[in-house]
Amino acid sequence: MSKKVSENTEEKQEKILTRYDLKMQRRAEEKKRAEKEKRMSTITGVVIVVALACLVASFPIRTYLTVNGTFVEVAGEKISRVEFDYNYNMIKNNYIAQNGYYMSMFGVNLNGDLSAQMYSDTMTWKDFFEQMISIR
Repeated sequence: MSKKVSENTEEKQEKILTRYDLKMQRRAEEKKRAEKEKRMSTITGVVIVVALACLVASFPIRTYLTVNGTFVEVAGEKISRVEFDYNYNMIKNNYIAQNGYYMSMFGVNLNGDLSAQMYSDTMTWKDFFEQMISIR
């Protein structure tokens, strides 16, 4: 019997927490929480820095590819996106300047999207101007 009584008293002593024990327990929990928060903020910061570095690095790469990359090949000649856009806009603007009155009579909205307006049954106005680039 004395063993049972002594075991019960030991268990009761372990279960009773003093104010100091509670205070230390709260401090330990706060410290763990602060460490976890610090780790998360560090990870978030690293992810943001890496994302910004990728974004900044992508601009020169895209510029290089736009200027030096092949967008389309016409008659065996490689044309970059910049050259294609320049020629497309030159041909389109010249054609509209010369034939704009007739185009508006045919119902073409010159201020609208030319890729949505049909030139023929199978070709849009945008396709027509792109085809004119390949003829040149």
